[in-house]
Amino acid sequence: YRTGEGVQKNKSKAISLLLQATSQGDVYALMRIGRMYKNGDITASEHSKAAELFQKGQSPNDVSTMYYLGRFYESSGDFHEASSWMTKANETKSTYI
Repeated sequence: YRTGEGVQKNKSKAISLLLQATSQGDVYALMRIGRMYKNGDITASEHSKAAELFQKGQSPNDVSTMYYLGRFYESSGDFHEASSWMTKANETKSTYI
């Protein structure tokens, strides 16, 4: 519903389903909701809410989430925090980002 791929685009339905998934511990849904807050798709860009959701979705050795946190902080101008998350991602020695 978020992109309208295969169904009629419906942002409120997408948000509802993603929130339902987050309540069941779905990390991908937490990251998606976080990105929607960051991009202002839910309300005006709410960086603090996005950061909260990104960190909630972060799990040890999840290089993808660490990378997104790093990019998030970089885009919001917090280069110290961005560097910290990017370093953590690099230290996992994963080839996947």
